[in-house]
Amino acid sequence: MLEARTLAEVTGVLADVEEATRRGWTAAGFVAYDAAPAFDPALTVAPGGIPAPGPGLPLAWFGLFATTRSVAPVPRVAPPGAAPGWQGPVPAPHARMGPPARPTGRLDL
Repeated sequence: MLEARTLAEVTGVLADVEEATRRGWTAAGFVAYDAAPAFDPALTVAPGGIPAPGPGLPLAWFGLFATTRSVAPVPRVAPPGAAPGWQGPVPAPHARMGPPARPTGRLDL
């Protein structure tokens, strides 16, 4: 697991993720909106800046996995009392588009 709790740690975590994937690991995780100033200090995200690190959400977090496996999609189930033909929050034509293409190439920071 790779985690950044300060702005100074964010780009290092992303460099570690990039190196791990280059070596064959699969990474899954996120970079929080609040990490924007790590890439450009002019990008402010909240009055007063980023709160001190604490037990809350990290600025970046990634798990690394040696293997992956495919699983069947979870079937859509209408909530109780939903109207007939309910499709959920994604319009039907977009729901059938499938996942986005996997990015290729190098992520330059």
